[in-house]
Amino acid sequence: EFISLVQRILALDSLNLDKTTSYQDLDSQAWAKDAIDQANAAGLLAFSFPGAKLNPGQAIQREEAASLLHHTLAVKAMMDKGEKLDQTNLNELAGILASQGQSKTDPNILSFVDRDKVTPRFIFSIDNLTGSKVISGQGDNTFNPQGPLSRAQAMTLLVRGLQEEPLQVETSSEKTPSPAPSPLGAIQVVQENGAFYL
Repeated sequence: EFISLVQRILALDSLNLDKTTSYQDLDSQAWAKDAIDQANAAGLLAFSFPGAKLNPGQAIQREEAASLLHHTLAVKAMMDKGEKLDQTNLNELAGILASQGQSKTDPNILSFVDRDKVTPRFIFSIDNLTGSKVISGQGDNTFNPQGPLSRAQAMTLLVRGLQEEPLQVETSSEKTPSPAPSPLGAIQVVQENGAFYL
């Protein structure tokens, strides 16, 4: 899901990149296959997800998301400057970011108490995003690098990283009328405050 969001934010489908993926565990019929292929072609995945497996059925780890977001923001910065985004430029940027990631691997540059648990290749991205206030860690000054990234955390990262303001939604104090529960075999569907529950 996170890769698909990044692909849409960057509108990678408009770049006509060579879409090939070598991930052996990616189903050719997966709903996000095109988005993953495009993100991979743009050089966003190779550093965060090296090797033959992407593990698309598992939640993205917090350190993987930080690395992917860092690379995404670098591509977005190129777009914002009006630089040409083609396969050559994207490959060059991916190489530069990978080189930086490989050269800055000392966990002591991070302020999190669990910094020794961060995979070395992700330290540069986490440090960069922490310095720009995109990442603040968890309340106990931990980062939980291998922990799963929740949807709420993913949206927070994207909003902070892209420096976008979320739309404000007007709420009404009136309650949504709830219909009587509808029988569905042994399960009942109930609507409460606009949400459906089984």
